[in-house]
Amino acid sequence: MPALQVNLKKISDAQSSFHCRRPDGSETWSRVSPFYPRHDLTHFAVESALGLRQGFFGLIAAGWALDDFVQKGVARQLPVEAFWAECAVGVTELLNSPSPRPLAGWQDALDQSVAGQKLPPFRRVGAEEYDRLNVRRTALLQQWAALPAGGTLTVEYDPPAS
Repeated sequence: MPALQVNLKKISDAQSSFHCRRPDGSETWSRVSPFYPRHDLTHFAVESALGLRQGFFGLIAAGWALDDFVQKGVARQLPVEAFWAECAVGVTELLNSPSPRPLAGWQDALDQSVAGQKLPPFRRVGAEEYDRLNVRRTALLQQWAALPAGGTLTVEYDPPAS
């Protein structure tokens, strides 16, 4: 599957918009609160570094609309990998701000989060993947913070081959 173009526009410090264009030209977009750009950029770093195909961005690439994620009952339609991604993002946001924790502590917290959600265990994350996740996340968050009002941060999510 070719790359999904992801555009985060900083309208102001309190308002942003999120726009995705799929390779077939179809699009989905939404205005988002100040919390979401950092969260979405963390999703991008986690999913791309760990090679997840059915996390948030993988589902958007596959045709999900942004509004689909807030519909009643959507959790029953999500694949397990989407829940793993959300757990990894939550642990990363909690533990790796302002700087990354050691992999062992992060992995333990991820394992606890996944178990707490009664999900099947997630695989062990390698040191190279974990470093890539943190380098990517740090760079994206710095780019977002430096972006002036009216500016757009564009990244491409290229789902890994199956």
